[in-house]
Formats: sequence, structure tokens, C-alpha cells
Amino acid sequence: MGEFQLRAYRAEDHDQVLALHRTGLAHVGIRPGDGIYYEHDLTDPDTFRSLYLGARSRFLVGEHHGRLIAIGGLKQIDDRTAEIVRMRVHPDFQGRGFGRRLLVALEEEAHSLGYHVIQLDSSSLQQRAVHLYRSHGYQETHRRQVGGAEVIYFRKYLPRQSR
Repeated sequence: MGEFQLRAYRAEDHDQVLALHRTGLAHVGIRPGDGIYYEHDLTDPDTFRSLYLGARSRFLVGEHHGRLIAIGGLKQIDDRTAEIVRMRVHPDFQGRGFGRRLLVALEEEAHSLGYHVIQLDSSSLQQRAVHLYRSHGYQETHRRQVGGAEVIYFRKYLPRQSR
């Protein structure tokens, strides 16, 4: 799989994070103004800090030979529930297990932060992501039409922490 390292987001990653977010969405045909696409949480520094850099949230980046190729955030919904958001792997690096490693790392972060449930969503246009989530035990909870695509919502219960 080559050298792939996951680490915490740093402020100097921001431009690359935004570029990867945009590339990932464009790759599956999701475009600004279509009702699905939004990025305020990534473009507004205060929102980004409050959602992803707090005590019970995380934002991870993945580097392959020094190039930022994967991103993913974990944000608090309530005391028991976290949401995985903005999970992207650059299209040139998909299908190599990087998304799987990122997902596992985000689940481990959620578990270590004391969450019991993880939720996430993906559009029907993102079939690789949908397959990844299902293969990791995420159960579909519902669907709804947003813009030109169907959004699929998932939930996974984490194992109880031993005391």
C-alpha cells in the first residue's frame, strides 16, 4: 500500500483539505449549487475550529509519501453520538485501502472519546463510500432526496468500553 500516515489536522493543511474536498465531490458529479454540495464548515475558520478542533471532535488527514490524499472529520452530535463527515480520498488513490484505514481511525477516535454511536451519510453518487460503510457494519437508517441525488444515512453502534 505504500507509505500512508494518518495524523491530526494542522492549520497549514487547510488549503489542501479544501482542495481535496472539492476534488472528491467533483469526481462523483456533485457540484456547487446542486443542493448537496456545501463547504461552509471548511471555508469558515471559526466554524471549522468549533466543529472539528474541540475536545470531543477530530479532523484527520492522510498523507501518502508526503502528499495529502485523505481527510475525515469527527464531530460531536450529543454526549453519546458523533458524526463522521468530510471523509474523502483523492480519486487517484481510491481502491487501495486508504479510506478503510481512515474510517477505522475515526471509529477508534470516537470510541476513545466515549461515543457509543457513530452516524454518517453519503450520496447515492458515492458508491465506493456506500460500500465501505456497509462493509464496516454501518446500517442504513433512512434516505431522502437532496438536490439531484439520494442521500443515504447510516448508523453504527460502537462496542462498549471496558472499565
